[in-house]
Amino acid sequence: MPSRGITPHALRWAAKHAIWKLAHRHVPSGRPDILIFTTGRSGGTWLTETLSAEPGLAFVGQPFSLGLADPFLRRRGVFPQEVIENGGIPIRPRDEEFLRDFFEKIFRGELRVSQPWNPFDTSFHARTDRIVAKVHSVKAWIEWFGEQFPNTRVVYHVRHPISLVLSGIRAGWNYGGRRYLADPWFLEHYLGDGRHRFAIDRIERGSPLERGLVAWSVQNFVPLSVRARHPEWLITSYEELVVSPAEILSQMVERLELSDRTSIEKRVAQPSATVFDERTAAILRSQSEQSEKNRFLLGRWRNEISPDDLASCLRILESFEIDAYSDSIAPHSSLLGYEGSAERLRRLEPDE
Repeated sequence: MPSRGITPHALRWAAKHAIWKLAHRHVPSGRPDILIFTTGRSGGTWLTETLSAEPGLAFVGQPFSLGLADPFLRRRGVFPQEVIENGGIPIRPRDEEFLRDFFEKIFRGELRVSQPWNPFDTSFHARTDRIVAKVHSVKAWIEWFGEQFPNTRVVYHVRHPISLVLSGIRAGWNYGGRRYLADPWFLEHYLGDGRHRFAIDRIERGSPLERGLVAWSVQNFVPLSVRARHPEWLITSYEELVVSPAEILSQMVERLELSDRTSIEKRVAQPSATVFDERTAAILRSQSEQSEKNRFLLGRWRNEISPDDLASCLRILESFEIDAYSDSIAPHSSLLGYEGSAERLRRLEPDE
C-alpha cells in the first residue's frame, strides 16, 4: 500500500508547535489563571479573545475538542483512549486524575493546546504568565475546578439558549447531549430518572430546536443548579457584552485582577473570528445605531420561531427548573446577581 505521506493537516499543526516552541514562553507569575465555562455560539470566543488583550494572558481555546484534533498531542498520548472515545467530555470520576494533570500542565506552560500561533494575531503574546481558557466540555465539573485550583478564577458565560440553538442550527451544528444522557454517574448525581426520560424523548422525537435546547439544558444543568452557592464565580452573559460592555468589563478588570482596561475595551469592539453568519457580520459592519444592532443581535430569535415553538421551549426550560432565561431577551436578574444589567436589557424589548 503506498504511503499517504505528510498531510496538510499535520503540516499545519507542526508549524503551530514550532512557533509555540520558538516564539512563545510561558512563566507562571502566581497570579490567578482564568477558566471560562461556556457553550458553543455563546460568544465565549469573543469574551476570551477580549480578555486575552491583557498583556501576558495566554488564550487557550477549547482544550479538549481542539486538542483532540492535534495529531501530535494524540501521538504523544496526552489524551487517554477513553477520553478520545468519549469525544473529550470527561465527566466521569475515573477521568479525575487525567483532568487534574491536563490542566496543571496547561497552567504551567508545559502543554500548549489550541493557543494563538500567529505572531500577528492580537491574541498572541510572546511572553505570558497567566492562562485564560475557554472550556466547553466539562461544565459538570465546574465546582471541582474551583476546589482543585483555588487560585483560579471561574467565569460562567451564557447566552439565551433559544438564540444560541438557532444560531447553531443556522451553522449546521449538532448540539448532541447524548454522551451526558448515557453517563450513569451524571444521571445519578444530577439529572435523575424523570428528567432523563423527558430528555431522551425530546432528543429522539423533538424538532431540531427542541433537541438543541434539551442538549443545552443538560450541559448547563450543573452550573445553573449550583450557582447560588458560589458567589465567587463571575457570571456573565452575551447579552450584557452586547448592550453594556463597559459595565461588565469593569467587573472583570476588578474580579479577574486585570490591568490593561484600555486594550480590553478596544478589543471587545471587534467581532470574534467565529462570527460566520453573513447577516450578523453585515449588521456588525453597518453604521446602524447601536440600539438597532442590539435589537437584531439579541431579539432576532423571536422572529424566527412560532408561538407554539416558544411554548415548547419554555416547557423544556421549566422541566429542568432553569430560571435563568424565559421568553424575554434579558437574562433573569437572579442569574447575574444584580438588577442593573437586566434592566438595561429589558429596554430593548420591542414592545416597550
